[in-house]
Amino acid sequence: EIQKYYYAPYMTDSNHPMRKPNPGMLEAAAQEYDVDLNSSWMIGDKDVDVLAGQTAGCRTIVIKSSHTPQNVKPDYFAANM
Repeated sequence: EIQKYYYAPYMTDSNHPMRKPNPGMLEAAAQEYDVDLNSSWMIGDKDVDVLAGQTAGCRTIVIKSSHTPQNVKPDYFAANM
């Protein structure tokens, strides 16, 4: 069950803490819902998703797509959700 969506509409400020690859969205969700990020997974399809998860202390999964990350090493790859 999805509790909440987090997104960063800061298109002009790529250094904003809530914009990936910064972990701000993950940290905000962890604080709001008392989530242990070290026991959590970040799932995405881009380098910024993996980097945000790694920086936050999560394990990472990449869903293979046309944007499969090239410059990072996730914990796992998956064909789909």
